Amino acid sequence: HFFSENINAYLSLIYNRILQSQYKELDNSPQESANFDYIINYFNEYFMTSIDIESVASTIGYCPDHFRLLFKKRTGVSPKHYIIQLRLKYAHVLICSTDLPLKQIAEQCGYNDYFQFNSIFKKYYGHSPIYFREKHPYNF
Repeated sequence: HFFSENINAYLSLIYNRILQSQYKELDNSPQESANFDYIINYFNEYFMTSIDIESVASTIGYCPDHFRLLFKKRTGVSPKHYIIQLRLKYAHVLICSTDLPLKQIAEQCGYNDYFQFNSIFKKYYGHSPIYFREKHPYNF
């Protein structure tokens, strides 16, 4: 169990570094860039927790609608969808690289409701988590 937790932590760290390296800088004011760098890093690190977009927006001095607009301009997706993408990509990594139960993977990715996770995963990838587990079994 301890070994599995270490692997999960390591996979999360690697995943976050990949995401950060793919992040594109836009021509904005230095303060706005710093604010969005902070938010992107925050989302990349805490995507598996409950994140209140309105609180995040107010933390850097934006109203929620303006924040969503700027975030989408900067990343190509809304903050909500950015977090969903992070969660689902991480879930995909865990499904294909560990033997953790799917319910536990859902919880580690921020979904307390497995059925919601299953539905969103299937919508995003076109197949259920069970399908991916069967097609990409983790071999010890």
